[in-house]
Amino acid sequence: MAQGCAAVVVNDPENPNGALDFVHDQREGLVVPPGVAQLAGALATLRDDATLRLALRRAAWQAAQAYRIETQAAKLVAFYRQSCRSY
Repeated sequence: MAQGCAAVVVNDPENPNGALDFVHDQREGLVVPPGVAQLAGALATLRDDATLRLALRRAAWQAAQAYRIETQAAKLVAFYRQSCRSY
């Protein structure tokens, strides 16, 4: 995602996946149920649908920006500054 690639994530309720916190179906990538056919179908969709692929790539990159080290460090500094003001 940080490189502007749409994600394909398998959603298996028996094996929870933390990637689902970041990837939403048809937004930052494709979410599919377990199985080779479903995964192959998602990859074929990305290969064949340039408009969808570009939209997912852009959204994936945008979502990844919130987790850059600079962004996270700034949030941590702001948290500590606010916490110190409370005392």
